[in-house]
Amino acid sequence: MAELASGLQHVVTVEVIGTRGCLTKGGTLPPVGQKCELQLDWHGREIRLPAEVAWKNKDGRAGLKFVTIPDDEMKLLRGLCGSLQLLPLVPTPQEPRPEQ
Repeated sequence: MAELASGLQHVVTVEVIGTRGCLTKGGTLPPVGQKCELQLDWHGREIRLPAEVAWKNKDGRAGLKFVTIPDDEMKLLRGLCGSLQLLPLVPTPQEPRPEQ
């Protein structure tokens, strides 16, 4: 992730991603409202996504909201999102234990 104002780069882990934004963990992120750019490598291609820090918490997690993504980058992002394992919207129940 790169800060647009200063050019500083931070290594973050993307935990959840979609076409409108992502959840990151780790790294020192700029303040809420600051513009940044998320840079991802996917299938040998670099995806550069203009974003804004939407929120941050004390646990090192932050939400990035993507802004005005160029068409070619959006096509790559959609391909990336389509290839990922989907998370359930609600917690799944635990598997029943076999009876002994």
